[in-house]
Amino acid sequence: GEADGLVPGGDRETSYAWAMAARGEYLYVGTNKNIVGGIADTFVKALTSASDTITEDQAWMLINSMTNNEIPRPTTDKGGDIFKINTTTGEIKSIYTADYGVAFRNAVEFDGNLYFASFCSDTTKDNYIYKVDENDQITVAFTSKSGTSMRASCEYDNALLFGGVDSREELDAGYEDFQKLGIIKKDANDDTKWDRIADYKDFGDYAKDSAVFSNVTSPIWDMCTYNGYVYASIPNTAGSVLFRGHPAAQGETANEYGWYWEEVIGNKNGVNNLGMADKPEGWTGDEAGLITMALTPITFNGKLYLFNFDNTISAEVAAVTGIIGSLAGQDVKASDYLKTMYTTLSHPQMMWVYDDSTGKFNEVAGFSEHMQDNCIEYVWRAEVYNDELYITTMDSAVLYKYIKN
Repeated sequence: GEADGLVPGGDRETSYAWAMAARGEYLYVGTNKNIVGGIADTFVKALTSASDTITEDQAWMLINSMTNNEIPRPTTDKGGDIFKINTTTGEIKSIYTADYGVAFRNAVEFDGNLYFASFCSDTTKDNYIYKVDENDQITVAFTSKSGTSMRASCEYDNALLFGGVDSREELDAGYEDFQKLGIIKKDANDDTKWDRIADYKDFGDYAKDSAVFSNVTSPIWDMCTYNGYVYASIPNTAGSVLFRGHPAAQGETANEYGWYWEEVIGNKNGVNNLGMADKPEGWTGDEAGLITMALTPITFNGKLYLFNFDNTISAEVAAVTGIIGSLAGQDVKASDYLKTMYTTLSHPQMMWVYDDSTGKFNEVAGFSEHMQDNCIEYVWRAEVYNDELYITTMDSAVLYKYIKN
């Protein structure tokens, strides 16, 4: 119940650092506001609104009891912050506070400026790419409609790329149920001008899967460059897919933006199955939407690596919702709402390396051993530093312990 974290003086609801970028001696951190408490409160409201046996206050008394008062009930009317940290003195200050419901999901330094991509829990609201100039002045560089995050970015050929939803697109006839997936490139001289290099038609039917409409999974998960290509992963309910593209060469079929895109992981390429599952159709049944919902590519020592990410947060939410629903009088079984948690725990995270000669991703021996018989399953981000690859994880027991208790 005590405040900790980055905020001077303490703020229990600013506890989720979601994006970081360095510039000079400063580290810039973008946060989310009380993500776990917000998720819990959403389900509390949904479950108690139709219940005669439990109120919102009573449901939160239960959550406080289950979590030892560690998850604050949402009270804030503000969104996430961008903090500036002096890495020499340790001084921390907020240079920007977003509107309620808005957080920061990606940050990147490019050509002396910082670019922060926002995330909004309300899918009816806009998202933005914010530019933070050398004087920490913040302006909007790009607007993305429909509450979907532009969390993927990389550099290619001295240009800054972002991936997500490009609401400027017009869906062609016959594509009305497709998400407006887009990969965009910043103009060299104008921070508000972005040229499209890929759209929904480049990704086929994957662009209409329900996962790319979710603001939780993000329409395009991550991007990197390798051997002249841009690699972009896209979440899917049966497991993530991976595409790669580059400016079309002679003999390659170019899209309307002059780029050529091809599937590297999916149910059509014939080499690497969707979600890296043991069958082309990917993960189905109880595993769908939970196992390998996202794949993150990264280049290290001249090779392309890939690691996966299971939907542990959804598993936790299902368990908490089941417990609250049971107390609210719903007919639910413990075996049902705990199944999702067991599914993710029984599937260790993995890493693969790309074989240029075969086009196949091969498992990196020994990596998954660190993910077995424990709760380390939230493998999300990686970075190369001093010629070594660092991969971050989360011990999901920090959430699952509440269910165990």
